[in-house]
Amino acid sequence: GGIDLPLLPTRHEVFLLKRDLNILPTHPGGGDMTNLTYFRPEGKDLTLVGNGNHEEVVDPNSYNPRYTLSYAQEVWERLANRIPDIDKAELFTGYSGLYTTTPDLHPIIDNVDGISGLYLCTGFSGHGFK
Repeated sequence: GGIDLPLLPTRHEVFLLKRDLNILPTHPGGGDMTNLTYFRPEGKDLTLVGNGNHEEVVDPNSYNPRYTLSYAQEVWERLANRIPDIDKAELFTGYSGLYTTTPDLHPIIDNVDGISGLYLCTGFSGHGFK
C-alpha cells in the first residue's frame, strides 16, 4: 500500500543579520544566482539570509536544527558581493529546517491514479509556501 514518491528531506540553514540603520537602513530582497544567496529585510533592522545551493539529505527525526557558524560566515561573505555594506552587520541568530525535495528540484503536482479527486502538491524544494 501507499504511494511511492521520490521525496527527500534536506536540511536548510538560514541566519539573521542585525544591520546598523545608520549604515544600511534598508535594502531590497531577492535571489542572487551568481553568488547563490537569497535575502530579504526582516522587521526593522534584520536581514534574513540563505544559501541557494541544494542542501544535504538528512534523517528528519535526528537532524541538527541549529545553524553553523562556518555556514553563516561563508554565505555572508558571498552576500557582501551583492550588498557591500552588509559586511558591517552583526550576526544575530539562525536556525535550520527541512525542505521536502525531489531529485530534479521540481515539485510533484498531479492526480493520484486510482483515487478519484486526490491530488498531490509536494516536493517544492524550498520554493513553496513559506
